Amino acid sequence: MDLPLNMFLRRRHLFLAVLAAFVIVVSVLGYLKLADRPDNISPFQAISSDAVAVLSVNDFSRAHESLVFKSMMWQEVQAINGLSTIHKGLIALDSLIDHSDADADLLGGLRMQVVYYPLGSKGYDHCMVISLPTNHQEDFEGLLMAISPGKTEYGNYEEVEVFTLNTKDSSIATLYYARLNNLAILAFSPDRVEHAIHIIHQGGSIYEDQKFLKVQRTTGEFSDWNLFIDYSSNGGLQLIGLDKSKMESAGISWSGWTALDVTLHPDLVLLNGFTLAPQNSFLALFNEQRSQDIDAVDIIPDDAALFFHFGVSDYERYSNEKQKYLKSELNAEELKGRQEELSSIYGIDLEVELKKWVANEFGLFYTDSDGKASVPSKVIYFRLADKKSAIKFCNDLAIESGGENDRLSVLGLFDGMETPLFSSMDKPYFDIIDKYLVLSSDRGALNHVRSKYRRAQTLQKSVSYNELTAEMSDQSNVYLYIHLKKGLSIYQELMSSASLSLFQSNEEVLTKFEHLGIQFKDGNKSMFYQHTTLDYNPVKRKEGRTLWQVELDAPSKMKPRIVYNHYTNAREIFIQDQSNVIYLIDNRGNILWKRQLKEPILSEIYQIDVFKNNKLQLLFSGESSIYLIDRKGRDVENFPIQLPAVTTNGLSVIDYEKNREYRILIGVRGGKVLNFDRFGKPISGWKFECKEEISSPIRHFVLGGKDYICFVGSDGSPFVVNRRGEHRLEIKNSLGSAHASRAELELSNDISQCRFVTTDETGNVVKLKFDGTKETINFESFSPEHQFVYGDLNNDRKMDYIFLDSNRLLAYDHAREKLFEASLDKASAAYLSLYHFGDEMDQLGFTDTSAAQLYLYTDVGDIHQAFPLQGNSGFSISDINKDDRFNLIVNYKQQLVVYNLE
Repeated sequence: MDLPLNMFLRRRHLFLAVLAAFVIVVSVLGYLKLADRPDNISPFQAISSDAVAVLSVNDFSRAHESLVFKSMMWQEVQAINGLSTIHKGLIALDSLIDHSDADADLLGGLRMQVVYYPLGSKGYDHCMVISLPTNHQEDFEGLLMAISPGKTEYGNYEEVEVFTLNTKDSSIATLYYARLNNLAILAFSPDRVEHAIHIIHQGGSIYEDQKFLKVQRTTGEFSDWNLFIDYSSNGGLQLIGLDKSKMESAGISWSGWTALDVTLHPDLVLLNGFTLAPQNSFLALFNEQRSQDIDAVDIIPDDAALFFHFGVSDYERYSNEKQKYLKSELNAEELKGRQEELSSIYGIDLEVELKKWVANEFGLFYTDSDGKASVPSKVIYFRLADKKSAIKFCNDLAIESGGENDRLSVLGLFDGMETPLFSSMDKPYFDIIDKYLVLSSDRGALNHVRSKYRRAQTLQKSVSYNELTAEMSDQSNVYLYIHLKKGLSIYQELMSSASLSLFQSNEEVLTKFEHLGIQFKDGNKSMFYQHTTLDYNPVKRKEGRTLWQVELDAPSKMKPRIVYNHYTNAREIFIQDQSNVIYLIDNRGNILWKRQLKEPILSEIYQIDVFKNNKLQLLFSGESSIYLIDRKGRDVENFPIQLPAVTTNGLSVIDYEKNREYRILIGVRGGKVLNFDRFGKPISGWKFECKEEISSPIRHFVLGGKDYICFVGSDGSPFVVNRRGEHRLEIKNSLGSAHASRAELELSNDISQCRFVTTDETGNVVKLKFDGTKETINFESFSPEHQFVYGDLNNDRKMDYIFLDSNRLLAYDHAREKLFEASLDKASAAYLSLYHFGDEMDQLGFTDTSAAQLYLYTDVGDIHQAFPLQGNSGFSISDINKDDRFNLIVNYKQQLVVYNLE
């Protein structure tokens, strides 16, 4: 079996383990808001050495709030059978405590231990141990009385009274309670309370286990929880969903105790801490090996279901330690026999060969080349220190008959010679990709890897992978990445029957936990730093072409804007709803942040690098302010800029020398154009004023080494100025006032032939050259509400004329020949735009606002096969996932919706 399952379930079910542990916390919520200060007995002295896990709650008030009221994950997983009851119990118990007369200091925070004891196939027994500060012990008794109608004596054990507690809420099970010195002990069975008392008196606690104490001392109390799990025990493995017998049959003994600080974010679980790797455990192979860069992501496809990476600073030392491990975990004679077989049949000593040409990293990943396989294909890789030796090794073992000289002749090449991860590699095909030798029994898998590499569709370029690993180190000794849904077929063979049943019965919920990353690094004295990240996507996909949708706080009519993540170059979506809340949403539908603005956005959305450090900010304007917001939704210093008058057009950005010394220009009432530098300070020496308001966008171009800044007034007067706002050209003619704000700028190599293009009130096309020549073109009469687009629709590099008026869509080519005319069902079409599809011809899109339907037309008037789609705003089209498929992004009612167009 493959170790990936072991590692996956450790972290995926680790979150569920936290939730399961909270079941216990819930039941004693009335007692859980106590402060824990150093006392004469450690709570760990009440925990037996046969415990398999301990959940330390460091501040219940904070943990409870983040879990129940802030965590989107909890809102999802509470739908799992049983967890909805827990959620209701948490709310009810919290209400009970809040209505009690307990002292505020007593309820200010909780530090307690929730202990897991194995009950074989029946699951787990639990015990809760709370440290009581001396000055609050009586307050604690008062809190018990507030929550319970009265405690009754159950009995006396080793001179300690044990009580029965029945809470006022019938949903909370009967508890048993005892107090010994500074410790309060609670459990669902009296035997467990008595056992804790016995451990305190007679010894045999986990506090005496040096291996546990070694990891326990590494934890921090700043996190909401600390989680301790013993992976060397059967119960510890069962807690995270693994079957120990399956692990042992695969020759896997992973590690011992692990201690993790657990932090919950709305869409992320972080687990950081240390794992102890006892001698003869798998992880101990990497003791004293310096962590290495995880460079293999440069060749691993972005659709990998699972990726297991090993980094070593001394491969020869690792190889020697590996041989010792294999001899201890497997049959030494079997290993010797396998070595002799490789030598006698194929004439190779595999370990000697690997030492010759393996560099500092190696591993495997699983990928499905056609997306149809029930189990993805395994690919093994080695980074090469000596490419020539590796190629010679492969060529010497290559099959020559049948034209398969890129395939090795060895059956089970690594069977018995490597960990079980590398097994079942029969007559593998091989290839050299970049610095790596890759091998797979599936030739199509290698072709897929090379194809993805050539198209730069690798994990290194993957948005989701980069977001998952953003807080991880770039270096590692052992690293595991899992796409949870794709990888299930790989790791389910190591799952216990109970956890597999849980997953299958709640697949819709649990597969929203999308990716898992686990990292072990810098092993020293058997201790490895561990960082684990589990993310999830709460967005539920619709059937059909919908990729995902996300709920906004209010409906939106704003056309979604596509922006870029400067860390990953990923596409993201910026939007504002009708209550003026702005959102940044990633390409999976996760709301990265949102914030309230005082006004609607009136400009385009620009991204600028204001600090010249390759980090982008969002720049836009409203009616009274200019905003510059960083990647986390925070205002950049000096912004927002309060304008002296309301704007008459949206801002524009100019970068004269392409050196990021931006100029921000905007028109305001009074006929002024204001000019600011990148930090929001007015530009000295700039001065422009005119009699009319500036209504068109401000545009800039360079011709003949000179800068031209162009815009149009509300009465149709054109302006062409220099960097100081001085008139560079006097155009002695006017466009006319109708639709002047929509004027487009068409450039030429001759400054006199550059021109503004718009339409008048009846739909005549008006072209005004910079030399003052004015041309009016009549196609037919249109209403004053008509929409006009001037662009290259048929991809002939010449400008076409497109009109949308009432229930008619018309397109004419540059020679004024009609390309097509389409009649619409209703006169409610809006948001006419031209969309570019790579090398294909552009297409026309618009929205039927009354029917809330979207349309896309080709240059010959055919409706795109995917349309109509639902939506009620302008829309954007982009390949947001960089998967060679275009997506359409639009608002529909109170949702942002993303469709697949292919």
